[in-house]
Amino acid sequence: MDVSFTQRKDYSIRVQPADTSEMFNLADSLNNMIIELEDNFNKRKSLVDELNQQNKELQREILERQEVEKSLVESENKYKSLYNTIMESFINLDSDGFIKELNPSFCKLTGYLKDDLINKNISEFFFDDIFSPSSKFRLQLISKGHSEIIETQLIRINHEIVNVEMSGHLSQDNSGNPYDIWLIMRDITERKNSEKQLLQAQKMETVGNLAGGLAHDFNNVLAGIVGTISVMKLNSLMINNPDLNESISIIERASLRASNMVQQLLAVSRKNEITLKTVDLNKSVQHVYNICENTFDKSVSIVCNYNPEPAMIMADPTQIEQVILNLCVNGYHAMTIMKNPDEHRGGILKICIEKAKFSDYAHLTNNVNLELWSLKISDNGVGIPKNNIGKIFDPFFSTKDKEKGSGLGLSMVYNIIKRHKGYIDVNTSEGTGSTFTLFFRASTLDEFETISEDENEVHKGTGLILIIDDEEMIRNLGKRILTMCGYETIVAENGLKGIEIYKEKYNEIDLVILDMAMPVLSGKETYFQLKEINPEIKTLMASGFKQDDRVVESLDAGVNAFIQKPFTISKLSTVVRDVLDGKYNNCNNFSD
Repeated sequence: MDVSFTQRKDYSIRVQPADTSEMFNLADSLNNMIIELEDNFNKRKSLVDELNQQNKELQREILERQEVEKSLVESENKYKSLYNTIMESFINLDSDGFIKELNPSFCKLTGYLKDDLINKNISEFFFDDIFSPSSKFRLQLISKGHSEIIETQLIRINHEIVNVEMSGHLSQDNSGNPYDIWLIMRDITERKNSEKQLLQAQKMETVGNLAGGLAHDFNNVLAGIVGTISVMKLNSLMINNPDLNESISIIERASLRASNMVQQLLAVSRKNEITLKTVDLNKSVQHVYNICENTFDKSVSIVCNYNPEPAMIMADPTQIEQVILNLCVNGYHAMTIMKNPDEHRGGILKICIEKAKFSDYAHLTNNVNLELWSLKISDNGVGIPKNNIGKIFDPFFSTKDKEKGSGLGLSMVYNIIKRHKGYIDVNTSEGTGSTFTLFFRASTLDEFETISEDENEVHKGTGLILIIDDEEMIRNLGKRILTMCGYETIVAENGLKGIEIYKEKYNEIDLVILDMAMPVLSGKETYFQLKEINPEIKTLMASGFKQDDRVVESLDAGVNAFIQKPFTISKLSTVVRDVLDGKYNNCNNFSD
C-alpha cells in the first residue's frame, strides 16, 4: 500500500514586509520559516515516494518468492511421487553400506517392510559380497564417484532369487570424504528369462540345423545296415542257427537305436513331421511293454493297468510310442543305474491309462470342456532333485552320467506332447520316485483305423524298376531287395545317368526310385526332366530327411510317394507294390 498525505498544505504564500524595520524582520523570518517548511515537505514527499517504491519492490519479491516456493512444493511433490511409484529401486546407504532411506519399489522387490530394512546392511540381501572393501563395485565408487552397471542376484524374503541390474553413486561431505551412497536397482528377471528363452530357441535351431543336415547322410548309412539286416533276417528263417539269429538281432537292435537317435534329434528340433492317425493308447502301451519286458533287467517289475475300453486319441503312433518308451526307460534307469552302488537296485514301473477328471488337469488348463485321456508312468526310483525340476525338459540337460544319457529324451517327450496339443505333468520327490502324467485329447472309435498287414511281410511283384542313387551301397541294396521280390532293376549313380537310361527305356520302366540329395542333379531337378520325357511317370522318392522343402515341392509336382531311409525289405516292397497298383496317385504320400 502506498503512503500519502491526507491534506496538502499551501507553502506558496509569502508575507509582505512593512515599512518599519521590525515588521520587515518579522516578515523575513516568517518567509524563511515557510521556505523551510516547504523544503521539509518536499523531503518527506520524496521519502514517501521512495518508501512506496521499496514497498512495490518488496511486494514483487514476495510474489516471486511465493511462486518459487510453489514451484519447489510442486517439484518436491513430483519427486516424491516419482520416488514412490517408479519401478526402479532407490536405496540410500551410509558409507558402510547400512540402509538410511529407500523407496517402496525396494520393499516390493525384497518383500520386506520399510521398517525391517532401515539400518540393515545391504550385503544381507545379495549372494555376492559386492560391498566388501576389495570388491570391484566398491572400489569404483571410491575412485570414480560412481560405478558401472552390474548384474547380480538378490534374495527375497521367501528365499526366491531375483536377477537385478544395479549402479551406484557416491556423495561426499564438505571435506571431500565419502558421505553416503545412492543405489539404483532394476528387476531384470523377466529380461533374463526372455534371454534364456531366446538362447533356448537358438540352441533348438542349432540342433534342428544339425539334425537336418546329418539326417540324410546318417540315414543313408543306416539304410544300408537296416536293409541288409532285414534281408539277412528273412534268409535266416530258413536256417536253424541260434548264434546267427542272435547276432542278427543284436545288429538290428543297434541299428534301430541309431535310427531312433536321429528321430529324437528331429523331434527335439521340430524338424520332423507328425502324421496323425486314430491311436488306441492301450495298444501303444502294449507295444512298448513288449519291448521293455524283453530288455529291462528282471529286478524291475512292469505293471500295466489298461483301460477296459479303447483309449482313442489322434496322434502319430510312432512318436507316441517313442514318448512312452523314453519315459519307461527313464523310470527304469532311476531304479537301477542311477542308484548308488550300496543301494538296492530294482522296483516297480507302473503304467496306467484312464479317463482324466478335470481336477487332474485343472492346474494345466481352465478348459472344463476338454475330454482327455491320462497316461501315468510311475517309478519308485531316485526321483528328481527340486532344483532340477525346471530344467528336465531342456535339450542336453541330464542327471545321468554322460555315457548313459544324451539329455534329449525328456526334451523330445515335451515337444511331441506339445505338438499333439497335449499336456504333461510331473510329480516327483527325491529318493522316492517320479510320476509323469500325459494328457491327450480323446478321439472317437469311429475314426479308428486298423493296420492288418504284417510288418515283416514281403510283397512280390513284377516289372522293371530304375534306381537312381549316388550311394553305391544303397543302389546295390535296392537292387538286391527288389530282385528278391521278383522285380528287374537298372541302377544309375546320378541324375544325368538316370535321365539317359530313362530316355532309352522309358516305355519299359514301370517305376523310378529316386534319391533326393545327389550331386550333379538333385532328385527334384532329375524328376522334372524325367517328367518331360514321360508325363505319366511313376516315381518313388527316397531320402533320409523328409522335411526337405524339395521333397514337398516334388510331391506337389507329381511324385507319387516318399519313403524315408532307412527302410526294411518289407517296407520297400509294400510301398513299391502300392505305387505300381496306383494306391499313391500324386497325393503327397509319406511313408515312414
